[in-house]
Amino acid sequence: MKVLFCLLLLLVLEVSPGLCDLKIVNLPSDEPGPEPCARVCSGVAKYTDGGWNNNYGSKAYRVINFPECGFVKPPVVTITTQGDASTSHCPEMRIWDIYSTSFDLLTRYNQRAHLFVSNKCHVHWIATGFVCED
Repeated sequence: MKVLFCLLLLLVLEVSPGLCDLKIVNLPSDEPGPEPCARVCSGVAKYTDGGWNNNYGSKAYRVINFPECGFVKPPVVTITTQGDASTSHCPEMRIWDIYSTSFDLLTRYNQRAHLFVSNKCHVHWIATGFVCED
């Protein structure tokens, strides 16, 4: 009975290749890595974490660090914001620079850092890249 249970457990735990398919077509560097090394890493930069600053103009910026992801080259990064429904909208932003362990955000228009806190704006991000090279 113990052997049968172990075999059944192995069958249940085995993952079908079709269920875990991740294909990265290209990266900003145009040098994708080997498919077994592809990784998706995501997180949320909360408005309560601090980190928003004003640049020399009248825009806000923030650096989001993700060294835990282990990317060897800059990944593809996608961002979106989530704010409190009872407040104004979150300021529009864009990705300024992407590195293997972080990326920089900058507001699109002249909007100050305090708006992210007063509007309770979280930044949700997803990074897709490679954790090893050929």
